[in-house]
Amino acid sequence: MGIAPSSLGLQQQPQACYAPTSMGMARLLQLIENETMTTTSTRRQREFHLKSRPQGVPTVDDFELAEFDMPSVKDGEFLVQNKWLSVDPYMRGRMREGKSYVAPYELGKPMEGRCVGEVLESKHPKFSV
Repeated sequence: MGIAPSSLGLQQQPQACYAPTSMGMARLLQLIENETMTTTSTRRQREFHLKSRPQGVPTVDDFELAEFDMPSVKDGEFLVQNKWLSVDPYMRGRMREGKSYVAPYELGKPMEGRCVGEVLESKHPKFSV
C-alpha cells in the first residue's frame, strides 16, 4: 500500500522491486506472500528497500522488505493498495551509484516504480473509493 503520487501534490510512498531471474523474482514474491498485513485497526505498509549496491547480478540479499505503521490519511490525500507493479530495465541502472539520467536509489529507502492500484480511502475531492 502507498499514499497517492506527489505529482498530484500528495505524499508519495512508492514500492518496487527488481529480480534478475525468475528464481529471484519467485523468492521476492515468496517474501511478500509470507508477510501478512496486521488485522488490527493499525494499517501496515510494506516497501522494498535496496539494502546494498549489487556487485554483479543482483541477489535477494541486496533487498529487504520493510514494514511500517501506515500514517493516517490527511485532507487532500488518498490511500492506494497497489495491485500491479511495473519492473523495468532502467531500475537496474538506478541500483548503481554514479552520474546517470536518473538518480540512483538510496540505500534503506523505498524503491520507486510505477504501480496500478485501488483507492481504499480518500480525503481528496478528485478521488473516490
